[in-house]
Amino acid sequence: MRLTVLPSFLFHFMMDRLFRKNPQRFCLLVLVIYFIFGLWPFNFLPRNGVQSLPEEPGVRFNGKGMAYAERPIFQGADLQASDSAASFTVELWLQASAEPTDGVPAIFTIYDGRLPENMLIGQWRSEVLLRLPFADPKAILQYREVGASEALPKGKASFLTITGDRAGTVFFQNGKLKKRYPGFRTPAANLNGAFTLCAAAGMHRAWKGTMYGLALYSRSLAEEEVGDHYRSWMAKKMDRLRSEEGLEALFLFEGVALPGKVMDLSSRHHDLVVPEIYHVVDKIVLSSLVEDFRFSWSYFQDMLVNTLGFVPLGFFFFLCFGGRYPYLQRKTLLAMTLSLGVAVSLSIELLQYFLPTRSSQMMDLLLNSIGGWTGIRVAQSLWRKDMEPVKTRDRSGSTGVRL
Repeated sequence: MRLTVLPSFLFHFMMDRLFRKNPQRFCLLVLVIYFIFGLWPFNFLPRNGVQSLPEEPGVRFNGKGMAYAERPIFQGADLQASDSAASFTVELWLQASAEPTDGVPAIFTIYDGRLPENMLIGQWRSEVLLRLPFADPKAILQYREVGASEALPKGKASFLTITGDRAGTVFFQNGKLKKRYPGFRTPAANLNGAFTLCAAAGMHRAWKGTMYGLALYSRSLAEEEVGDHYRSWMAKKMDRLRSEEGLEALFLFEGVALPGKVMDLSSRHHDLVVPEIYHVVDKIVLSSLVEDFRFSWSYFQDMLVNTLGFVPLGFFFFLCFGGRYPYLQRKTLLAMTLSLGVAVSLSIELLQYFLPTRSSQMMDLLLNSIGGWTGIRVAQSLWRKDMEPVKTRDRSGSTGVRL
């Protein structure tokens, strides 16, 4: 079945004005345009999007910001080889500026130099999630998670407490019980590593919002203690919190100068580093299809754009190669054009590895290739015998091509 996507007059116009005059130069221009759009805005060293608020307490993360501790937090035992359930508490005083649906932006992670992260606390819509990786690397889903809905509504400050021990995992909001998950245990080995704020390891999925305070404990707080801590935080009675048993790190983000270091108010001195340049820790090259997939409308929009965006490349280059090498069979021209499209897409994805705010994904490579193949099929359907180049013979007897 012949496609009639483009009007005949438009196709003839492109053939007469573009390809017959200088097809090689035009196709080179198309290549340049693809690399410009694929790598724009060429920001290989973006500034870290973390800023202190001069008129109010807290630091703001704009979605391209991160901070990290330089040393492992929980050092009391041999965590790396321990499969026993960990006892821990994470306190987060924060306010989300968005309710994300495109992936799960990281708020807090523990990372030991190997992917995936040992622990990730993130946000999806207004829900706060706790993710832990599966021990089995062959598992299709690479993590297990629990969460509490309506814990991070957009534009409203929340004080979140997440505790874990042998009994399970418990979420609190503003000092009150939010959700309990009996039996969901965190292995002690998952506490091994340094922590990062608002940036995931492996790919760019940074959280947007304002953070006012953070505390980490190597024990699980009881429900009464959670309420007492909430009242102490709201009154900013930091001296009382500093004397708590099991305190590993304590930060009040108030009056800090950034970029630089934020002082740990506990006796552990796990100062928080806020670098001047934003970067992704241990960025992944060509992340897998399963890891990238997200069931959201914005993700399917990205899929459509990545597919349709490479249709013109397949279309123009098939016609260009057909004019430049008229003696080749259609299957050979198709293979040449498709190989070029894959090479262009692969080059862009590899270069995106060096762009901290972009992701290098296998899914994009696959969709770009499908788009290029679609463009080739459109060009094939519009190619007719009267458009074929005419072979001529000059006086010397050599054969030439006239379009």
